[in-house]
Amino acid sequence: MQPLDGDFIVCNLWSIRPADSTRTPDSVDEVSARNTLQARLRGVLRFKIQPLILWLACRPKGNPTSVRGRNWPIPDGLLTANSACICAGAGEEIDLEIWLAETVGAQVLLLDPTPRARRFVESLDLPANLIFEPLALWRCDETLRLFAPTNPEHVSHSLEDPGDGRGYFDAVGKSVESIMADHDLPSLDLLKMNIEGAEYAVLDGMLGAGIRPRILTCTFEGPKALRRSISYVRKLKAAGYRLEARKVWAFTFVLPPQHNWAGGQPQLPRSG
Repeated sequence: MQPLDGDFIVCNLWSIRPADSTRTPDSVDEVSARNTLQARLRGVLRFKIQPLILWLACRPKGNPTSVRGRNWPIPDGLLTANSACICAGAGEEIDLEIWLAETVGAQVLLLDPTPRARRFVESLDLPANLIFEPLALWRCDETLRLFAPTNPEHVSHSLEDPGDGRGYFDAVGKSVESIMADHDLPSLDLLKMNIEGAEYAVLDGMLGAGIRPRILTCTFEGPKALRRSISYVRKLKAAGYRLEARKVWAFTFVLPPQHNWAGGQPQLPRSG
């Protein structure tokens, strides 16, 4: 028997109704009501029910951790002014990146190719050690087609093609390995990802290249996020990481000291 996931439940709840051979096609109001109900159910599953399952399946075993920005649990005392950080996914909120640059004094490279996020970030007066590049983080170096969100008020675009003719744009995608080489980074102290389901491919590429950031913090999103997040917690554990903390869908992993990560004093020169 195939296990039920959130998407299956949401898509099939509406179909549980008495058969009626005389039923006419759904009206516009019925379609709208169904879409609204499904969106609400997805919200309940994503932020209420599935986090309880995650709590049972993926309990953090870490040390004291503080939530930085709005959602990111970052272990205390592991980052310094010598730390190099890559943060993928800005949207219209970069509180974590500001904290890393201004409070910690770390060198921060912020990536986001979406036009609205780019306008937002470029409108800010960023500290010199917080550098923005309009790139998409990906498993390899290639051009990516990113599709607009269903809700025009949302910022993030996705690799998932909904097939409904919505807008898209093409972005330059680069791997963690390439970005580190571009900026002469011998090691990486923190990698943060909030990239709408692309995190799985990035993690596969990064682990395959032998790259191990000391701190890895990301959200797990997209279809079957619950099942895939549990799978990737296990995969990262097999790669030497410990699940340090979790806040709803924001997971933070730490590489213990016995795994030799080479700390350095990297510089991130401004592009252009």
